[in-house]
Amino acid sequence: MIKTMALLTKRPDLSLAEFDAHWHRPHGDPLTLAISIVRHAVQNSRLAAADDLIDAPYHGIPEVWLDDPGSALALQDDPAYAEADADQVHFMDIPKLRFLITAESAVDGSDGPGEATGVKLVRLLRADEGLSGDDFDRRFADSADRDRGRAVGALRHVRSRSIPESYVDGARPEFDAARELWFPDLEALRAAPEKDADGWRELITPSCADSARSVTFIAAERRLR
Repeated sequence: MIKTMALLTKRPDLSLAEFDAHWHRPHGDPLTLAISIVRHAVQNSRLAAADDLIDAPYHGIPEVWLDDPGSALALQDDPAYAEADADQVHFMDIPKLRFLITAESAVDGSDGPGEATGVKLVRLLRADEGLSGDDFDRRFADSADRDRGRAVGALRHVRSRSIPESYVDGARPEFDAARELWFPDLEALRAAPEKDADGWRELITPSCADSARSVTFIAAERRLR
């Protein structure tokens, strides 16, 4: 199974609340859920209360789980896709839309959509330009990450890596990987760096990443399926 992540920017004439309301309904439910090949769907809604911690220029990050990379290419062939696609102009800034197609692996807890509780930090990582893909993979999959996540109070921890098909013919995804950390609430997330400063630094800006081109997004999740 693969996980697609879309990076959404709201239409400039809409407030965050207006963007989020339309994205939830009708775009997420029922339009996205009508696409038959969507196995799971989660909406990561930008948490305005954490704006001081967010440097990602996005207002929403939907995650959709599909059977395989071929399913991502076949999305447009689904009869329900056209209506969902046409709805995008009603709430998002289309030219700024970006996609990631990733393989997800659980570091602590399960992979998949989860239960959509607490507060979620999504760290979108750009690989250090001096590293090969294999070197990035080896260093990103650090065996110490589970302990680091627990030390800073994370309840769940998932890594997602852009799949090899994202790099065909010189293409490059917007980000090479994402780390997702779940906390009980915003207060717990804010306290995380003080619990283990070194561990937090390695989680948020691992040595394999370009810190100047990596960004943080903090969200409240909605699980649609």
